[in-house]
Amino acid sequence: MAGRVGKGCGKKELGRQLGLFDPVVVDGRGGGTEQRQEKPEPAGMPPTAPPNRSGPSERSVKMGGMRGLGWVKLPGAKAPFPASLVVMTADRSPRVESRRIELPTFEQRLIMLLDMDAFFASAEQVARPALKGKPVIVGGLVTDRSVVASASYEARALGVKTAMPIAQAQRICPQGVFLRGNYEMYSSLSKKVMEICNTVTPLVQQASIDEAYMDLTGTQRLYATAGAPAGARPMAPKAEARNWPVGLAERLLGTIRRETGLGATIGIGSNKLVARMAMEHAKPGGVCFVWPGYEAAFLAMCPLADIPGIGRQTAAMLADYNLRTAADVQKTGRELLVVTFGERFGQMLYDCAWGRGSAHLDLAYAQKSISRATSFERDTTDMGYIKSMLYYLTERACRALRQMGQAAWTVSVKLRYSDFATVDKARTLGEPSNHDDIVYKAAEELLENLYSRAVSVRLVGVQLSGFTGADQVQLQMWQPEQVRHGRLYEMSDRIRDRYGFCALMKGPTIELMGKMEQDAAGLKLRTACLTK
Repeated sequence: MAGRVGKGCGKKELGRQLGLFDPVVVDGRGGGTEQRQEKPEPAGMPPTAPPNRSGPSERSVKMGGMRGLGWVKLPGAKAPFPASLVVMTADRSPRVESRRIELPTFEQRLIMLLDMDAFFASAEQVARPALKGKPVIVGGLVTDRSVVASASYEARALGVKTAMPIAQAQRICPQGVFLRGNYEMYSSLSKKVMEICNTVTPLVQQASIDEAYMDLTGTQRLYATAGAPAGARPMAPKAEARNWPVGLAERLLGTIRRETGLGATIGIGSNKLVARMAMEHAKPGGVCFVWPGYEAAFLAMCPLADIPGIGRQTAAMLADYNLRTAADVQKTGRELLVVTFGERFGQMLYDCAWGRGSAHLDLAYAQKSISRATSFERDTTDMGYIKSMLYYLTERACRALRQMGQAAWTVSVKLRYSDFATVDKARTLGEPSNHDDIVYKAAEELLENLYSRAVSVRLVGVQLSGFTGADQVQLQMWQPEQVRHGRLYEMSDRIRDRYGFCALMKGPTIELMGKMEQDAAGLKLRTACLTK
């Protein structure tokens, strides 16, 4: 290292050598180079960002009541960003870095959240290149009674949103390409993405088909020098080394795009809450890294409705108390929040506003239930047709249960009438089972008890819960038919794995063969993109 360090070294020289004084980059331009030594924060006080000394900018604003906090509005961002953040968009501009550097230790928790951008719609555009650049809407055809499961960003720009009725989406975007989707393709792509994530760290929690949390704690030694020539000395704590999680995230996004053709967004923070908020700000296709210690500054101007765990209805109630942003809650004492809203909700609200959340990843997640349900193309009163669909759904649920090596104690059936009144009932079996015939017998009895109105049916579904290991189920010696049935289901599963689910059709499901389309994955239900 050039120059002297230690005794006899001037403050500015010492700060320069230690990497404490770096120019702030705003809107892709170098900011001011004024150098100063930061004073330590008082004990017990949340850290604050330094003042913005980079000069005026057309996108630079000052937030009332937050003295000394510089903010920058990034292209496409949903809210102003404090200058204490590291934010990088897909095109690598602009960069925003903090003057005051607190290099994370190797033990400091860092959580990365990966979220696929418009996953179903993007998968369709990858599978059908002719759809690139077109508004793709996955969820159903224009004639289907369905809702939007996913919409490409071309469709979102026109006002199409997830969970919007297909009919409404068609009115808003008549030029859109409406597809029912293919769950098997989405599941395969999701598996490939998760395999890529596992190459970054073994601590991966898949939150959904298109989301995954990754724990980067302790990986700085591995990734902070990534890309350096062989035998090179570790990088000094300059901007490149400090921003190693951003570089890692960019490499991960590049790998995913190269191997799957899909885009994704990544948020990084000290816990799940901050990582999710960072991810939402960086969409689509960007990376947002919130430095540990700056969570409160990052969340300050976020509307409470945007914070996970609060929601719009709760935020509307909080607005009556003049609590509209996280900054409003931060200015309110914890004691007052607890007295006003109760111990549980008051503490939760206080923690969320200050960016405090869990960093624990549930790596040993155990699925607690399996459900299969579908809406009919047209409301029906044909009990035979309803029972046939219930049997098919039961077959799918039991097959998934056998693949998990589990058996279920409880069977539940849900029924929704054409007036959207929904009823459900559950029953506990005499012994846990994953056999189609045993589970369907209980489900059929529940269905007959539920269907008590002279009203057509819109939806039917079955759920299995109360799992136990299939190897722990006691087979009685005087019930040899159960042993034979077990072998029968094992062989039928093998045949279906090889030739497709509809290669074997049995029981009431046979009546559906001439009424519904089918492929190797099974019958094409109304919402094909969610059909498992």
